[in-house]
Amino acid sequence: MKYILVFLTVIIMNFGFGQVTKKENISRGLTQKWEISNYIEEGDTIVFFYWSFQNMNNKKDKGSIIETSQSEVQRFAELLIEYGTITSKQNKSDLVSNARLDLYDNSNKVFIEEHNGKKTCLSKKKAVEFGQELLNYYELIPDTQK
Repeated sequence: MKYILVFLTVIIMNFGFGQVTKKENISRGLTQKWEISNYIEEGDTIVFFYWSFQNMNNKKDKGSIIETSQSEVQRFAELLIEYGTITSKQNKSDLVSNARLDLYDNSNKVFIEEHNGKKTCLSKKKAVEFGQELLNYYELIPDTQK
């Protein structure tokens, strides 16, 4: 009877703990709350960029951008720098990854909206700093992932 209980316990533990899920941070942002992380589950590894921000329309809510494409993170960084360095009064809008960046002619801020409609804004100076920081780290995400 003891052997049967031990055998059943071992089987249950193997099924319960057989799936290994692990997340490890590779890099964290200094200018904004972003990170590039490894997510490992059952031998598959996904490296992704994650940025969390306070939703400007609802202070109890947060928005986020998650991206697994190196080129999309690079494009996001380059657009942040581009928008932050525009000195003329103009309206501009671009889609990148799961977000939209907007610049309005009457504002000194870069507005960012994620796919669920949650928004934030950065001063042009902060947008440039954020973009430059991302350009230093986006290559930690592999060029191609499954």
